Amino acid sequence: IPQIVELTDTTQIARTGPNLGYSLLFQPQGVKAVATAKIGTWVRLKLSDSEAAWVAEEKIKYLPSGTPIPQSSISFIKNESTADKTKLIFNLSEKLPFRVEQSTNPPALTLTIYYATSNVNFIRYDTKRKIIENIQWMQPEKRVFQLKVLLRLKQQWGYDVYYENNNLILEINRAPRWADNLNGLKICVDAGHSEDNGAIGPTGLMEKEVNLQIAKKVKSLLESHGAKVILTRSGMEHVPLYHRPKIALESKADIFMSIHNNSHPDGINPMVYNGTSIY
Repeated sequence: IPQIVELTDTTQIARTGPNLGYSLLFQPQGVKAVATAKIGTWVRLKLSDSEAAWVAEEKIKYLPSGTPIPQSSISFIKNESTADKTKLIFNLSEKLPFRVEQSTNPPALTLTIYYATSNVNFIRYDTKRKIIENIQWMQPEKRVFQLKVLLRLKQQWGYDVYYENNNLILEINRAPRWADNLNGLKICVDAGHSEDNGAIGPTGLMEKEVNLQIAKKVKSLLESHGAKVILTRSGMEHVPLYHRPKIALESKADIFMSIHNNSHPDGINPMVYNGTSIY
């Protein structure tokens, strides 16, 4: 009898293996999946015949024996647009795991929904659509539904995926509007680390302190050019990792910037090997 589990965290991360890299990001509370194995405190979820992901056992609950395997057919996809964003709405039978992948050439977002089967006859486009060029769906394997959204955006300005009841919503942002300087832009600046020190330099200087001082300077510079700036922390208070982008989302920031100072391994001369990394 398959063991069904439900995610209990509000922003669950599923990984490629126990405590390894990211597989699925920010799965919401209430998503169901099939559990097939356990190593220590990690539980393996079967997403499809070819793909699995691992979650921390403390962030799931086991559902009663005999709970049906999560599944849904997708028969209708709705597109709604507003002045600053467009939404794709999928009516599902229950909350299912998903993944979003971004590509730039051509500009597109690919949404994969696990435990879902296509029954799509047509897709309704918003007649005023300014963001979406075309929508293509496919069923790459059994119970895996995939949607590719080709965009009319030279520069992508972010997306969000969330559930409203059992409706899965993919929300795609338009480029924000701002004046000659940065008036009209809202920017969330995150000073990396706080409870944890981050990297520690040879003098004992802690990364979390350097990050904060840079963040405050960046805030001052941005505000001098007209931007509105939100800091995720203004001192050494603890801000959990996944709460930081949540602050940016809830404040409706146009840009989220996280500042860090990385370290070299022992034996590498930082006076020779240095510079900046932007992701």
